[in-house]
Amino acid sequence: MAEQVLHHMFWRHAERLPGSLALSHVTEAGRSELSYVELEKASRRLADALTDAGLQPQTPVVIIADRGPSMVIAMFGTLTAGGVFVVANPAHPVDRVRHVISAARPGAILIDDDAPQEHHRLVKDEFAHLPQLSTTPAASTSTRFDRPDVTCNDPAYIAFTSGSTGLPKGIPHRHATLQQFVDWQAVAFGVSAGSRVAALAPPGFDVSFCEIFGALTRGASVHTVSDEIRNDPAALVQWLRAERISLLQIVSGHWATLLAEIEQTGADLPQLATVLFVGEALSPSVVARSRQLLSPTTKLVNVYGPTEVVAATFYPIGELPADLGTVPIGHAIPGRTVTLRDQDGYVGDEGEICIASSYLAKGYLNDDAATENRFVTVPDTGEVIYRTGDIARRLPGGELLFLGRTDNQVKINGQRVELEDVEAAVMNTGAVLAAAADVRTSPTGATTLVVFAVAQRADDFDSESVREQLAAALPAYMVPSTVIAVAHLPRNANGKIDRPAVAQLAVREPHQDDGDQPTGEVEVAIAQIWQDLLKQQGISRSANLFRIGGDSLVATRILSRVRKQFGVRISLGTFIDDPTIQGLAVAAASAPASPVIGGTAGVRVAR
Repeated sequence: MAEQVLHHMFWRHAERLPGSLALSHVTEAGRSELSYVELEKASRRLADALTDAGLQPQTPVVIIADRGPSMVIAMFGTLTAGGVFVVANPAHPVDRVRHVISAARPGAILIDDDAPQEHHRLVKDEFAHLPQLSTTPAASTSTRFDRPDVTCNDPAYIAFTSGSTGLPKGIPHRHATLQQFVDWQAVAFGVSAGSRVAALAPPGFDVSFCEIFGALTRGASVHTVSDEIRNDPAALVQWLRAERISLLQIVSGHWATLLAEIEQTGADLPQLATVLFVGEALSPSVVARSRQLLSPTTKLVNVYGPTEVVAATFYPIGELPADLGTVPIGHAIPGRTVTLRDQDGYVGDEGEICIASSYLAKGYLNDDAATENRFVTVPDTGEVIYRTGDIARRLPGGELLFLGRTDNQVKINGQRVELEDVEAAVMNTGAVLAAAADVRTSPTGATTLVVFAVAQRADDFDSESVREQLAAALPAYMVPSTVIAVAHLPRNANGKIDRPAVAQLAVREPHQDDGDQPTGEVEVAIAQIWQDLLKQQGISRSANLFRIGGDSLVATRILSRVRKQFGVRISLGTFIDDPTIQGLAVAAASAPASPVIGGTAGVRVAR
């Protein structure tokens, strides 16, 4: 299929299917919808506003908006104006958003009216020289029919991921890259008019672009949801059923929480045709449970690929060999060549995954050193390959099996995290001389970050104060569950941190005070939920969930159980403010009754 421009593909469907549903967004307050023609008109109005503000073609536009209509309109409006969209997650701390804006060097900033006030202040105070527009501007005074000429080789977006320097790094992509992926996805999984595609990925995560453009360039509808529902397994399963979702891309850890809900309640998802597992290694046990609980016609597919090439391989899951610890990542997606290379660059049946493709990014934004390290020319073919840092083995049938990493990159809830990124943030607190981050797996299967730190002043080191500073500087998934003071860090002969030795350092078990046991009927009932899910006994009423082996996915399962047992809904944000049995009991006492999510009644919002 010929390479095309993303927004032109959308326009064709808006002309052909003007009244068809393009976007549905559900919150606890209700539903809003946009048809194809309404979404097109809204994005054109925003494009007019950007052009009126002086935006030049191929210039980045930073979008600060949460998952939902404002973000989608802003992305299409930016492309329509000839710009390059850069989505900054409003849930991220101000420092992170500041870096994204500075690194992108935008020609304008679009910020949602509902974005946090600290982000509004940041934009107003520190980027006053840039045009600043609402994602929902008033109708423009001009009506333009002359749009900038855009080709498939022009830049479309810049995605930011965790970087080893302590700052996120930008990866620019052309229209052709995402267009080729969504075309392949449509053919491989039958995405067309009438398909209903869920969009659950965090704003700015490249999976979200695959979800949104994968639907709206094919005449399908895209369905978004508020974080309150996304983070509540019971509500999310109910939403998936009510919205009749046919295609779902999801991290396996998040999917596992939904399977537990489906198994417990007996809910079914009869319209779910395809589940694409993305972002992290997939366990065969998750596949087995999925087959037990879903329709036998539902396709399960494991998809692998770094942001630098959108996606690289896929594996339609059939019968799995009994001796594999993880599900294979499969064969190359069309348009990509995948080789396994040893330390000297020779191709073999085991080694680092290296990708060659005309759809590969050209490198990192304003980072020549990182580009030269990862994007290299190989002598055997003379082509540029991307060294992923992932290790794989080729199975007898030709499929690839992911084995691990060559460096210090890990996945937390499907999102890339460089351990050096976390360590740099710890060092920046000023309380630490040296730091080493590591990942640990709790008995529940939760993946958590821990940091071992050499304190500036050991006698008054306050680990909780360090974590509070990190929470202000890092996205929530990158904040370590605990910071442990040590006299020194293990190092190898050349003075570098000895990672294998760090992995052997003990994480001290949290102290359980017998005098701090749950009291009262509500606390005792909540404690039982914690014990069931964490597989621990005697948990203190003041024990921090994230310090005793829990993560955000365990937290959502706890809140789901609380909702069922007490009939109240507590948001994940409220729980994270005080993630203890005592705090949860207090929140439950004042929480509103749990409402019904979604439904057929809704309000059509024409922008």
